[in-house]
Amino acid sequence: MDDVTAITNLLYRYGELLDAADFVSLGELLAACTLYDGESGTVLAHGSEEIRGFFAGGVTVYRDSTLRTKHVITNPIIEINGEDASARSMYTVLQATDELPLQVIIAGRYNDRFSCSPEGWQFTERRYYADLLGDLSHHLKLQLTDRRDD
Repeated sequence: MDDVTAITNLLYRYGELLDAADFVSLGELLAACTLYDGESGTVLAHGSEEIRGFFAGGVTVYRDSTLRTKHVITNPIIEINGEDASARSMYTVLQATDELPLQVIIAGRYNDRFSCSPEGWQFTERRYYADLLGDLSHHLKLQLTDRRDD
């Protein structure tokens, strides 16, 4: 598999694991990663255990053991520089629950960094940017605020 495809698969795997509420595997996928709020630069979590806890404590899991979401990750722009790489991509999250009809609940951007080891490519940094906010009340345990109105 070529490097661009391997990195693209990591982007998609993240969404797949998060939608499935597989926080253990998500922590493993992001084990070498630091998560940041892209706007403020605040560190949200680092390493497998913190990242697992960050997601498990921050989102609502439903009776079917999923988040009732679909993370759609698009427009990846990947730049490789030897054993390091960066990617910019967009995300759109759809959700439907018994109380919430199918709708887009958030859209934004990821800015990611990766490194390559003998085992393959891995996330080292992810910065989240929330550009458009919808009804997140059925998804997040804490609400995001639209900082552009501050």
